[in-house]
Amino acid sequence: MYIATYLEPINQLNATTAFLDVIVSLSIAAISSSGVSYIRPKILSKDNGHIILKGARHPCLEMQDRVSVIPNDVHLERGKQIFLIITGPNMGGKSTFIHSVAVIVAMAQIGSFVPCSYAEIMPVDAIMARVGAADYQCRGVSTFLAEMLETSAVLRSVTPNSLVIIDELGRGTSTYDGFGLAWAVASFLASPEVGCFGLFATHFHELTSLANYMPKRVANLRVLCNVSNTKGIVEDEESETKVTMLYKVEPGVCSRSYGLDVARLAGLPMEVIKQAEHQASKDEELESIWLKLDKKCSTIYEDELDFVHDSPAVSIANELCPRLIAMLDHVIKEVELNKNLSINMISSTVAHLTRELLLEKPNNLPSDYLLNLVKNKLENNKKI
Repeated sequence: MYIATYLEPINQLNATTAFLDVIVSLSIAAISSSGVSYIRPKILSKDNGHIILKGARHPCLEMQDRVSVIPNDVHLERGKQIFLIITGPNMGGKSTFIHSVAVIVAMAQIGSFVPCSYAEIMPVDAIMARVGAADYQCRGVSTFLAEMLETSAVLRSVTPNSLVIIDELGRGTSTYDGFGLAWAVASFLASPEVGCFGLFATHFHELTSLANYMPKRVANLRVLCNVSNTKGIVEDEESETKVTMLYKVEPGVCSRSYGLDVARLAGLPMEVIKQAEHQASKDEELESIWLKLDKKCSTIYEDELDFVHDSPAVSIANELCPRLIAMLDHVIKEVELNKNLSINMISSTVAHLTRELLLEKPNNLPSDYLLNLVKNKLENNKKI
């Protein structure tokens, strides 16, 4: 009865104590960081339209004992690059990088010093994140559905003054559907109609070609790693690839994820690793060719235009389509006559034919058209 009399002042005391705890904790973190001390960010007006962080570090990672944090720079600016696509190896630090940007912007907007060597930050009206993977079994929500629900909430609420971070969107469904969703979401967020600040970490390397479709809007970053080959102890033993993560981010594209090397570190049986390497190598050469083809598409996406001009790639593909089908038919007949050949040899021959067509028609051949053409043709001949 007596406590109820003082309920209101007790609640105010709790709120004041919690606020004091937060600002004292932020102050201690600012002066006791293992690296460079926190700095006072320069808060800009919304008219400036950029977020620049130099030597940015994740504050939670930096507080851990015996952890050396690699600082990285971030540059988001209207008219230059507002949407960054980050590729890199598994365990390379992509998620930590995009999380650190969101955390630093949030810290700056609540009045805290930030773990950077320099920071200019335009206030944002929202920080939205689509990260992690979790389901809600009690509600009948699968992992992928939960991912889509969160993505939908972001797309419905985002404004040009929002900061959005997305981590590996589309990994919970098929490769083609996942890539399509990732491309569509990234295009929507970076489009002139929305144009928010964004960081998008992905293993869909084809997504990096979005920078060609949206110049001065989308840019590519890659997380660096060092790859070396070590010979086996036994003379006939195959060499082993060793990947060392550098955790440094720079402009560019990382063409591989090195997932098999991470699987090897996790202790998967070697027979499983070798089978995975064999299966993955069949499509690797074609994928590299298609990525080169994508970079040669001439689609234009400008702020003052309300639509996208299609490149002449479709007409070129239509011209080459009958020839490619004829070549594939010839290869399939060769396989039917020679039972020693396998479907794997068809894949290598397709890669060769693709390269020949690329040399003959070096401009505007769309990778998605060729991909679907080859995929459908091979699926129709699975009986071989």
